[in-house]
Amino acid sequence: MLLFLLVAGGTGAMLAGIAYLVFRIAGYHPSLTKGQPIPAPFLLAGELFQLVPILLAMWVMARRERRTFADYGLPWRRLFAPPLWAGALAGIAAIAIVVGAMIASGAAHVAGFATTGGAALLSAALWAATFLAVGLAEELFFRGYPQATLGATFGYWPAAIALSLLFGVLHSFNPGESIVGKSEVVVFGLFMCVALRRFGDLRWPIGFHAAWDWGQTYLFGVGDSGVVGAGALLHTEVAGPSFLSGGSAGPEATIFTPVMLGAIALGLVLSRSRRQTAQTLDR
Repeated sequence: MLLFLLVAGGTGAMLAGIAYLVFRIAGYHPSLTKGQPIPAPFLLAGELFQLVPILLAMWVMARRERRTFADYGLPWRRLFAPPLWAGALAGIAAIAIVVGAMIASGAAHVAGFATTGGAALLSAALWAATFLAVGLAEELFFRGYPQATLGATFGYWPAAIALSLLFGVLHSFNPGESIVGKSEVVVFGLFMCVALRRFGDLRWPIGFHAAWDWGQTYLFGVGDSGVVGAGALLHTEVAGPSFLSGGSAGPEATIFTPVMLGAIALGLVLSRSRRQTAQTLDR
C-alpha cells in the first residue's frame, strides 16, 4: 500500500504542478473562477491528471505482484462490456428518481432548457467523458488496488468502511459540500462496495458512478457534491429545507439519496443470494 501511494502520490504531485500552470494560463484556475460553474474540459483535465497516476501505480503493483488489473477489479480489455452499461442505466435511473422525488416534494423545479442544439450535444459528450474519468479514478483509488489489498489483509468490510470514510473526508474539500453531504458520500462509497461484492469487479460501479454524476451535473444541472458544472441541459432550481433540496451540496445531501441507494443495495444483496442458491442447487 505504501508503494502504491508513493507512486500515485509522487506522479500525481508532478502532474498537479503541470496542471496548475496549464489551468492558470487558460484562465481556469479555481482562484480565478471561484463561485462560477466549472467547464467540463477543466474538470476532465483535472480528473485525467488524477487517473494517470493511479493507473501507473496499479501497473507498478501488478508487475511487482505478478498480477493483472483484473485482480484489482478492472478487466480493462472488457471495460465497455454489458456490466458497465447496466451500471450506467441504473445510475441515471437512480438520480432521475431522486430528482423526481425532490420535484414532487416541492424542493426542486425544472425551469426549462439551459442548453440546446449542437451545444447541448457537445456538452453531453464532454461531461460523459469527464464523468467516465471520474468514475474510473475514484473507483480505482478507493475500490481498486487499496480495497483488494487491505481487504485481503483485514477483511473485505473493515477495508470497505475505512476507505469509504476516507472517500468522504476527501470530498469535504469540495466547495459547497455540507456535513450531510459528506456523510452521504460515505454511504455512496459503501454502496459501491456492495456493488463490487455483488458483481466481482468495478465495471458496474464505474458505470453507475459516472451516470449518477452525469445526471446531476449535465442532465439536471444541479450541484454534485457541492460542485456545479457549466453547460447543463436543464435549468433546475432548488429551494426549501436542505434535507429535501440538498442545499449547495446537491441531491446527494437529500433524504432521498440514502433511501434510493439502500433500496438498490438491498436488491443487489438479494439477487446475489438468489444466484448463490441457484448455483448450489445446480451443483
